[in-house]
Parts: sequence; C-alpha cells; structure tokens
Amino acid sequence: MNWETERKEEMQTLLNEGVIPVQSDLDHLEKLEEEGKNEEEVDHSMEGRLRGMDLDDVERPYLMGVVAAAIRDVKPAKEIIDEMVKEAVQQLQKGSAYVNSSARL
Repeated sequence: MNWETERKEEMQTLLNEGVIPVQSDLDHLEKLEEEGKNEEEVDHSMEGRLRGMDLDDVERPYLMGVVAAAIRDVKPAKEIIDEMVKEAVQQLQKGSAYVNSSARL
C-alpha cells in the first residue's frame, strides 16, 4: 500500500484519532458497496487507495499492535502444545459426562 509514501499525513491523522488506516479504507469501501456503487464508481471514489491490494484475501487486518495485547508470556512450543493437549483432554472428559451409554426403550 502507499501509506508510507503517498499518504503519510493522512495516516498520521487517522492514527492520532485512534483509527487503523487500512481499516479506514476498508470501511470506506464497504460503505460505497452498501450504497450500491458500481465497480467503476468505487474505483474512482477510492482514488487508488487500495491499489495492489487483493480485497478477496482481506477480511480485516489484525495488526501486531492489536494482537500483542493478548500475549501474556512467551513459551516454548512444546509447552504450548502440552497445554493445549491437556486442555483438550479435560474438555473431552467433561463432554463425555453428557453421553449416556445405556439405552432407554
């Protein structure tokens, strides 16, 4: 994208307002589509903002700054996998309590 070169001032303004710049473009595009604009009108209105971006591959950007808040500690992969397996076993055991193997006729 062209944020660092052509749209640096706009980027800084959005960031100062607490808005993720790419999200701003995607919201603008969504609004145009909701208004029923055709592809040519959308391209003109966006003025090349999304040039080079494959919108089919973009759901919503999860930038590191947003996700980093969820990280509480850094663990080795083995520890993470062991923890996941342990939790999965607990959930399966808990779920099996809901299964009644005796038939009621």
